[in-house]
Parts: sequence; structure tokens; C-alpha cells
Amino acid sequence: MIEYSLKKNAAIIEFEDSVYPYPIILEAAHNFLEGCWVTLEKKGKRYILGIESKEDDEASEIISAFFNFMNGLIFSKISEEANDDEKNKGEDECRPEKEEC
Repeated sequence: MIEYSLKKNAAIIEFEDSVYPYPIILEAAHNFLEGCWVTLEKKGKRYILGIESKEDDEASEIISAFFNFMNGLIFSKISEEANDDEKNKGEDECRPEKEEC
């Protein structure tokens, strides 16, 4: 579950640790450091992310961009894992005891 509160150019987002993997959250937060102040803390099984634009960007735009970036990272990770699985599958099928590879 994701909860958030928006101000003019800032937002606080709370979400369960099962929603996004921690490395993905950190990478997204790091990507936004140039244009935003970012804080991240963990309370129990929830992450609390604070993000505020250094410019006059609207909070809704910042949050949309942040979650789009995180979703892109997750998609990339899933694609990499699928490619790795396909490569490993091919290696399993090609053994010296088999005549065809």
C-alpha cells in the first residue's frame, strides 16, 4: 500500500517494503539528488520517502517522475533476469553427453 501527502513542491510518500526492493528505491533516490532534496527512512516494514524540488516543480510532477523511474528500473531488472534465465536455460540444454546443442 502506498500513502502520500503533497505540498506545493514537496511530497512525503510511505509504502511497505514489499512494494519496491530497497536497491531500486536507493537508485531512484540517488538519481533525483541533483534536482531534489531526498530523505529516506525505514520504520518497521515501511519506507518513508521525503522529496522536495530544488526548483519550483510541482509535487505531483516530481512524484510521477520518481515512480516512473522506479518502475523503469524494475522493468529493466526483470528483463535482465529473464535474459539470464534464457541464457542459463540454453546452457543446461547443451551438455557434452548430448549430441545436439
